[in-house]
Amino acid sequence: MQRVWQWLVVAVLAAGGCGQKAPAPSEFAAQRQQMVQRQLVTRGINDQRVLAAMAKVPREEFVASESRTASYEDRPLPIGYGQTISQPYMVAFMTEQLRLKLSDRVLEVGTGSGYQAAILADLVSEIYSIEIVEPLAKNAETTLQRLGYKKCASENR
Repeated sequence: MQRVWQWLVVAVLAAGGCGQKAPAPSEFAAQRQQMVQRQLVTRGINDQRVLAAMAKVPREEFVASESRTASYEDRPLPIGYGQTISQPYMVAFMTEQLRLKLSDRVLEVGTGSGYQAAILADLVSEIYSIEIVEPLAKNAETTLQRLGYKKCASENR
């Protein structure tokens, strides 16, 4: 059990005090907007805050380089270690069902690529995300930091 705790990474992202800078423009921006309209709005996702977060967060940054061209397809994609990043609709649906308020704090178990954590960071005051697979945790942390999500606290046991 001790070894598992050594790989436990807890990242805290905050929409308020820690902030986030806007991601750099990319060739995927148009595909991201189409994904929101064609895959989410047409299937009943109507929470404007969720739609805005989905339109903002660059999913292509959270997938393996060989899967980038498929970033906005309506399907899960492999992220390594037998794990996948969920399809965009599923991320939006689950997020909308939470009915989050800006003052909420969220615990996400299974950070994976960090994509869901990035979506949640735009919607709540704090997100705590835990990943037990060390390489996934490190990749997610690197990606989130590169995109401007600031770690307000961490714990490496």
